[in-house]
Amino acid sequence: MKKKDISKKDKTTMTTTEVGVLIEDLRSQFSVFGKGLGSLTTKVDKLTDRMDGVEGRLDRLEIISTKTQRDVTELKGQMGRVEGRLERVEGRLERVEGATLEILKDTTEIKKIVASHDQKISHLEEITTK
Repeated sequence: MKKKDISKKDKTTMTTTEVGVLIEDLRSQFSVFGKGLGSLTTKVDKLTDRMDGVEGRLDRLEIISTKTQRDVTELKGQMGRVEGRLERVEGRLERVEGATLEILKDTTEIKKIVASHDQKISHLEEITTK
């Protein structure tokens, strides 16, 4: 039998110490990874909470938006009815304006007739008082 040369190390085997160091290094790396993962989990939890708040606010905005749309639709309907009434009022005012112009024309004519009668009466008074 050949004796193994202790000075030459077999690269396929590890000593107990080397295995222990490797395991300790892996434990250390897993510990760092776990702490980082815990920090990341906390950040994700906080982000989830904020997103829940944003989602709630968006839901409220959607409700307000829907109500606003209904209000605008209702206002449009009311404005349409007001416009219709204004058109009818405008028509009535045009008729009143026409009647007023006719009355003005008649009044002017009456004033002329009264002035003429006034002159005739004055003339008759002059004749009768002489």
